[in-house]
Amino acid sequence: MQYVINRDYGGFTVPQEVADEIGCDVWSCFGSIRTDPVLIEWVNDHSRTTTLRVVEIPDEATDWELLEYDGLEQVLAVVDGHIVHICY
Repeated sequence: MQYVINRDYGGFTVPQEVADEIGCDVWSCFGSIRTDPVLIEWVNDHSRTTTLRVVEIPDEATDWELLEYDGLEQVLAVVDGHIVHICY
């Protein structure tokens, strides 16, 4: 599963052009927005100019968790009984 995370300090915000296309507010787009194909495509196209990153959570992960510290995010997943640190 592709999932969008923030790789810088500060809050996770959705770019205005993406929020407009999806139909939400830049500060209140949460939950399933992080897997939205429109956001994923935008992040991939703007990876040099945004702090957002697309990470791949393995399909075989039995559990995963988003960790956040002052806005900087990372993902931990459990794959084959081992914890895998997913962060780009």
